[in-house]
Amino acid sequence: MQISSLMSSGGAEAALAMRQSMFKSADADGDGKLSATEAQSMKPSGPPPGPPPAMAGGTMGSLLQAQEEFQRPSLEDLFAEADADADGSLTFDELEAAGSRRMEALQATNEAQPAEATGAIDWEALLAALTEEKDSEAA
Repeated sequence: MQISSLMSSGGAEAALAMRQSMFKSADADGDGKLSATEAQSMKPSGPPPGPPPAMAGGTMGSLLQAQEEFQRPSLEDLFAEADADADGSLTFDELEAAGSRRMEALQATNEAQPAEATGAIDWEALLAALTEEKDSEAA
């Protein structure tokens, strides 16, 4: 299912209203912008990311944890990426634009997958993909 199809039929308006409400809730001083501290309050709570406890040990757990850490940018990096005017705060429009860019990149990545993909990946393909992604981010 395409991401765009999930947002049709009024879902987009409800999602926008939810994001606006979250933004307003996080904007503790009511200035219409989020400081880094205020943005921290939008960070999801819950168990830490990583492999399920049953897989936490051993080689598979280590690989899953490494993949998770490699793929997940820090909140500081996300904040800096979204802060288009580099003023140290985020407006709702800056946050929305950054979210749109991330969604477009995710959708492009998903669409680039071969139709015959099985979901399995060998070690060489994993290393090549991770290296390619890291190189493109460095450029």
